[in-house]
Amino acid sequence: MVTITNVSSNSRNNNASNKRFLSFCMISPITLLSHFLVAVFAFQVGVFFGGSMQKSRDGFTSSVSGVSFTSGMDVFPRQSIGQLVAGAALVDRSSFIQQYDIGVPWDIPNKPGNDQVMLLYTHPDTLPATTTTDPRKLPMFSDSISATQNCLEMQVVLIKPERKGQCVGIVGQWESFHVHHFTRLPPSMDTNNQVHRKYPMQYVSKYQQPNGRSPGLPAAQTLLDDYGPILKDYLERLPSILERLKPLAQQAAGSGNTIVVMVCNFGQSELFLNFVCSAKARNLDLSRVLLFATDDEMMALAETWGVTAFAVGDDFGEMPKKAARAYGDKVFAGMMMAKVYCVQLINMLGYDLLFQDVDIVWYKNPLDYFHADNVPIIGDFDLYFQDDGARSSRYAPYSPNTGFYFIRHNARTEYLFSVFLRMGDLIQQSGSHQSALTTLLADFASDRGLKVKVLGRDDPQGQLFPGGFHYHNRKEFMKQFASNTLMTEKPYIFHMSWTHNKDNKQKFLQQMGDWYVKAECVGVEAVPPMQDCCIQEPEVQCHYRDKPSRKPCIDSPPIDKGKKSFW
Repeated sequence: MVTITNVSSNSRNNNASNKRFLSFCMISPITLLSHFLVAVFAFQVGVFFGGSMQKSRDGFTSSVSGVSFTSGMDVFPRQSIGQLVAGAALVDRSSFIQQYDIGVPWDIPNKPGNDQVMLLYTHPDTLPATTTTDPRKLPMFSDSISATQNCLEMQVVLIKPERKGQCVGIVGQWESFHVHHFTRLPPSMDTNNQVHRKYPMQYVSKYQQPNGRSPGLPAAQTLLDDYGPILKDYLERLPSILERLKPLAQQAAGSGNTIVVMVCNFGQSELFLNFVCSAKARNLDLSRVLLFATDDEMMALAETWGVTAFAVGDDFGEMPKKAARAYGDKVFAGMMMAKVYCVQLINMLGYDLLFQDVDIVWYKNPLDYFHADNVPIIGDFDLYFQDDGARSSRYAPYSPNTGFYFIRHNARTEYLFSVFLRMGDLIQQSGSHQSALTTLLADFASDRGLKVKVLGRDDPQGQLFPGGFHYHNRKEFMKQFASNTLMTEKPYIFHMSWTHNKDNKQKFLQQMGDWYVKAECVGVEAVPPMQDCCIQEPEVQCHYRDKPSRKPCIDSPPIDKGKKSFW
């Protein structure tokens, strides 16, 4: 820690306004950087408080003037960077992220070397009162309210701890709300070369990997030839689409203002049937569900089963009828655009909405969680996402799962999805709307004050919405989940994401006792009525011993060669 205290009386006399200010000393810049997980810069701060705080400051010694006892040099020389930094302190990390929750999943744990946040104060008037008298230590605050009591603004910067070779530069200039990234690559920017000290620094995107790889940009011709005509056609049809959709949206919303939005083609119909059957078995109300059926077969099924549905027809362009064979293939990418359109439409009509994929089962109605009365627990955000679980740079800093998220209608979210609508070329290029939306969320949070919350994968709130990440990566959690011994509240849903294809989703759900569709209703052209397809109490069916299951499946083969039994 480093001391914050008054400067000498001579320095105070040189201050024309005779203001009191504090500075820190006795620590090297290298040591400072080693403490960074979150660097916080307070700009345009307010005037200095008087009273007891003034008395506390007057009691400080003048020994901490920013001079290092070991080097004889100012750590923060006022002559050169005095307008950037006036002092520093440490504050408890848990307290800080609770007060300044920017919505990211806080899953990097508090531990030695990463259990405090470094605060940099850019003006003397922002400095807090402290009783620290040791000039060799930074003052440490146990609560962020005291540490930031004089700050009128707070800028939060996230830095991955223990990232080798990383340096951080703070430059006095007009404010930029983006981090500018340089890395060492050959002058040719050859992406087949790994980052190396022998190369010069090159300006790169946030997606640049240490191995030199970086995702490409959508070709301009893609927009002109592929997505441009689709978007033009959609916008021309938009007034008539909204007119047809309004009565169905009103029917689904009922007396409230919230709709559960789903989109499905016939190729994924079995998963949708399972969602409906599982909810009916638990007596959960599905009257708020509005299904966007992208083909005639799916529309006929929805009508047979009494689900409120909108016939997409050719309003979204050419939509695939079959199921995707794998994540990111052309069928998958085509359905991604349908997911963008349906959300944008309902949001444009002024409704709050929960969008969810069809590979989900409900244990409780998730709308209860997002109800306005629950804001003291979940916070006041514009969007809430299930945590995808991935931690690659393309999903940073949020890692939102775009197969389960809640949107509050307001001007910010309406503008967000109107812009997202125009990014179809990027969605087609990446094969998923998840990374495209992640980029847009970060931009809108900075540019428009959009408030995004991701329910962290290991956070108690996030564990109310488990998914494929937990299924494949959190063995102890899944054992408790499968044996109904979770110490936390019973989850609202389970989302079988992170799974290669529809067939495996069905098998994994069967192992978890969450498959509610009779075999004779799977893979057939004419689906029977609901009462002939739904199972009231499904049996656990074993397929793979190395995957979570409600009962031991030790006699089954592994899906991954050489893997041991889950139990």
